[in-house]
Amino acid sequence: MEVSKNDVYRLFLQAVLSRGILSETVAKLLMEQCYKAVVASNDQLHLGNPNWHDFIRNINASIDKLDFEFRLIQDENTGKVFYALVNRKGDEIAQVATDYNPAEIAFFKGVVEQIMLAPNESYSVTSLAALREISILKLNLSKAQGESLLSSFVARGWLNRSKRGRYSLAMRSLLELLPYLKTTYPDEILECTICEDILTRGAACPRQNCKTRIHYHCFSRYRTSKQGTLTCPACSIQWPDDAKAEPLRPVGEDAARGDDGGNRRRTRHQTRETDEEEEAQLSGSESHEAEPAQTQVKKEKTTRTTRRSSGRTGDVEMEDAGPSQAPRRSTRRG
Repeated sequence: MEVSKNDVYRLFLQAVLSRGILSETVAKLLMEQCYKAVVASNDQLHLGNPNWHDFIRNINASIDKLDFEFRLIQDENTGKVFYALVNRKGDEIAQVATDYNPAEIAFFKGVVEQIMLAPNESYSVTSLAALREISILKLNLSKAQGESLLSSFVARGWLNRSKRGRYSLAMRSLLELLPYLKTTYPDEILECTICEDILTRGAACPRQNCKTRIHYHCFSRYRTSKQGTLTCPACSIQWPDDAKAEPLRPVGEDAARGDDGGNRRRTRHQTRETDEEEEAQLSGSESHEAEPAQTQVKKEKTTRTTRRSSGRTGDVEMEDAGPSQAPRRSTRRG
């Protein structure tokens, strides 16, 4: 078979599939190596100098009918650019392949729910709160298995674990699960006022009812572009020069209150119990015999079945929220 320019794209996509998320630097190096490999196989080809933006457009055009996209995302803290191949099909199921079993998938989904419903726009949970999903969902998992799974989710790039021991969504989740997150948690999704990408870490305007949320790296660029007094791009109140200074409010882990321990859970039907109750549930018994009947009935309503889908791109598979579910309560502040 004769080597053609299309083989450059094939080689590149194969390299991306084997690596997952790539920094922009690595992605560009891969593109250059793919060009060199194809030219070396057919010295009659004259491909010219590769242009990154044209190359990305051609890649996405070639996979458009498959509902895939080679998409970029910026690190919410540093602004560094990364790329990944993602499924952009806009239905209620995040269609990603998995080698996790149904119970492990349900556990991951429960942790994601806690992160998205975390109070004060903190978008993070403690390990205690995450492990509590095992009992809430009545999963056939031990605490040790749950801890091992959390480590696996971190190792595979689905979750971040901070020095404080809190779990939050990693870039891979923000990229590959974005359709699911937008469909399942429409009232919880925050977007940066500057770049309009999803935001789970950054700063919020302190003025009541102002919707401005901004990534730290976007704040830095915005501050550089302004001359004179720094003001909110929406309501125009004066801002400090430091995104982490008062009166700006933090979004993300820094917004988690010091006494929230288990990250008091707010579901569609209930508020979370205190940390002492959570700890008692985990350390005392895996069963629910000690819980009030009314609370247990409400918890059972949160349990949903996990279904596998056919379109796949990653390791974790999310489920259809289903038409019978009540709307989620928003944690967004006005």
